[in-house]
Amino acid sequence: MAQLIGWLLVVALVVAVLRVMWPFIVVGLVAYVAVKIGKRVVEHHNTVIAARDAARDALCARADRQHAQVLRGNPAGVYGDYPAADLGEFNPTLWVCNQPPARRTYQRTRLNG
Repeated sequence: MAQLIGWLLVVALVVAVLRVMWPFIVVGLVAYVAVKIGKRVVEHHNTVIAARDAARDALCARADRQHAQVLRGNPAGVYGDYPAADLGEFNPTLWVCNQPPARRTYQRTRLNG
């Protein structure tokens, strides 16, 4: 019987401590979960910022490359990675830096007078 009374005292002591401590335990668990969620949010934000910076750096590098091509007189610098369609003789001549504008000479024929 003494052993049963001992266990009942231990259980009563644990219940009394938990009655007083349960708000602190709940606050501790909420704080732990908030810190874990906060860390994940910050990591995701840093990943998004890194991807945005990489895209901006790639855009700046492509713009610098195309600008250098324009300064060298290469029309690829104007059109970039998507060149214009070839229209044959109706293709307009693009004036590029360091190149004189193209002049067309028209000869009189029977058709144009």
